[in-house]
Amino acid sequence: MASRVLLRGGMIFDGAASPPFRGDLLIEGDRVAGVGVIPSPGDATVVDCSSLCVAPGFIDIHSHSDCALLVAPPPYSKVSQGVTTEVIGNCGHSGGPVLGECRSKFVAGWKKHGVGVEWETFGGYLERLGAARKPVNVASLVGHNNLRASVRGYRGGELSDGELKSALSLLEEALASGAFGFSTGLVYPPGIYSSREEIAAFAETVARAGCFHATHLRDEGDKLLESVGEAIQVSRLSGVPLHISHLKTYGKRNWKKLPGLFSMLEEARGSGLDVTCDRYPYIAAHTGLDALLPGWVHEGGVGAELARLSDPVSRRELIRFLDGEMAGGWGGVVISFPGTFDGRSVADIAGGLSLPPAETVLKIVLESEARAEALFFRMCEENLVKILGKPYVMVASDSSARPFPAAGAAHPRSYGTFPRFIARYAGPGRQKMEDAIHRMTGMPSARLGLAGRGTLAEGSYADITVFSSAELKDEATYKEPERVSGGIRFVFVNGELVWEDGRLTGRYPGRVLRKK
Repeated sequence: MASRVLLRGGMIFDGAASPPFRGDLLIEGDRVAGVGVIPSPGDATVVDCSSLCVAPGFIDIHSHSDCALLVAPPPYSKVSQGVTTEVIGNCGHSGGPVLGECRSKFVAGWKKHGVGVEWETFGGYLERLGAARKPVNVASLVGHNNLRASVRGYRGGELSDGELKSALSLLEEALASGAFGFSTGLVYPPGIYSSREEIAAFAETVARAGCFHATHLRDEGDKLLESVGEAIQVSRLSGVPLHISHLKTYGKRNWKKLPGLFSMLEEARGSGLDVTCDRYPYIAAHTGLDALLPGWVHEGGVGAELARLSDPVSRRELIRFLDGEMAGGWGGVVISFPGTFDGRSVADIAGGLSLPPAETVLKIVLESEARAEALFFRMCEENLVKILGKPYVMVASDSSARPFPAAGAAHPRSYGTFPRFIARYAGPGRQKMEDAIHRMTGMPSARLGLAGRGTLAEGSYADITVFSSAELKDEATYKEPERVSGGIRFVFVNGELVWEDGRLTGRYPGRVLRKK
């Protein structure tokens, strides 16, 4: 399409939760040149949108495409569902800084995907990302795990004064380079070893920079409320705005905690704290299988973890732990990678191997060298609907863009998150469509402080998703997770058409966005 495009007669959603209206939208270069009634298109290419919805491009506030965006060919699963901006660096893991033991782990991990790690700093990573071909824009948080592992490795214990000073210096470099915030992943090493006071020390620096703290809580199940309390207290101590990632009540015995969870969040918001959350519209989580194991197993890195799994004394302790944590729940843990047992539950695999489920998990983790991944069906639809209905909850995929060679099996959220949310949770008797779209556009833009993105108005960047509400449907399933959603007709990024009726156009106008 030409550099001037007129989207004629569509139902326009402005991203600010205003009621939709029928009108025209003119794209000129990388900007929206007009919204409303535009009688004369001039030399613009005219696209009939009379049966379509026109919205700001969706912003995936919680993405894990840090490595995927550097692979070739560029991945397309996010743009195929209407995403025009991904926010990476979540759950304590980011593309930089990568020093010391952190660097060694990244070099080994990213090499498998054909990505060399030539940089050391967060700013260096953004420079490398800026040089890559991208179908979407990218904003990044800086990960606490990177900061900690870069100065102390994967050992437990508190940071020394010198280590904390070095880590804070790395954080300041990241913020000065354009990081939009700071993320923690307190179930993953080495973040799992950090105290509330340590997190607050980082958060104070983040608050002074006008950025926010996104956290994967220390516990989303049995100690959910205590973990939320910790995150809120960090916000009170430091003054940093708080964003809780993938809000959930994990495990059947914890589903009843949802009213208490809402009460804590709403009391904090009512007291003046800036607290928001995100959630994906699915009831299965997806992460490494060894996330089931207690923190002490991971100390010292993967080599030390595997040695413990081979030690008879440690194995007996781990089996007791897993039996207590997962009693009766093994049918809901489904292996998704690295291939031998893909699509089968731990309960099923254990029966086939004539092993107890806990021993089966240790066998899979050990034989995969801790690379095994799994789907965890431990949430319920009723709670999901209630969480997605809260006005402070945004929509996010919590996934990497794909296709991503050798990255393991996908979760359907990689392809279906945003169409699924609109098709299943918005419309008559549910959320208003304009409110649903706001949660994927204007709301995450406001959290990030992205000027000119997330809303449609004259002068805003032309990140635009055009879809058919009648045809919009997520096609990806747990058995076939890499099926493209239906109904996404056109996606523009910075004014260029990148997706048209089920295919990439071959244009890669995505930019690295930096906090200003």
